[in-house]
Amino acid sequence: MAVRKLALTVLCVLLVASAALAEQSAFSEYQVKAAFLYNFAKFIEWPEKALGGSNEPIVVAVLGDDPFGEILDQTLAGKTVGGHPLSVKRFSRSTDLERCHILFVADSEAGRAAEILARIDASPTLTVGEAARFAERGGMIGFAIEERRVRFDVNLKAVRAAGLNPSSQLLKVARKVLDLQPSAKADGR
Repeated sequence: MAVRKLALTVLCVLLVASAALAEQSAFSEYQVKAAFLYNFAKFIEWPEKALGGSNEPIVVAVLGDDPFGEILDQTLAGKTVGGHPLSVKRFSRSTDLERCHILFVADSEAGRAAEILARIDASPTLTVGEAARFAERGGMIGFAIEERRVRFDVNLKAVRAAGLNPSSQLLKVARKVLDLQPSAKADGR
């Protein structure tokens, strides 16, 4: 009887684990990236003046051709970080940019990355991009696909130059932590 209970328990655990793995692989690239953006908000410390009062939202902005659709809105809906609600804004051009805390630079803007980064230079805005080598070219966090998984690199000097402080937990899960000057070329080549 005890052996049967143990076998049943092991079977249940394996079924739950298999279902979790199957469910995990069903996530799209942009569902994973949206979840990362939420977690970046949780694991970056902004200067107090950048966040405003506790009712002020943490603004996650998408610049360029929006690859998320409604995924980002759904992922951030109803969530808060440090008492701040999260909100999403979209901008088609860098000249339209307004104050935001996290700026996702879509791949469509790769050729204008240097201009975009220069435009928000010295503001406490976490720049996240999906163009190849975004973090190496002066962005703060660059997504990369490695073995069919979404990973990210962190340009620590660029993050700190903006007055932001990444948690050690965030840095531990990064694919690479780079120590590059924030003024590095970001021309997309």
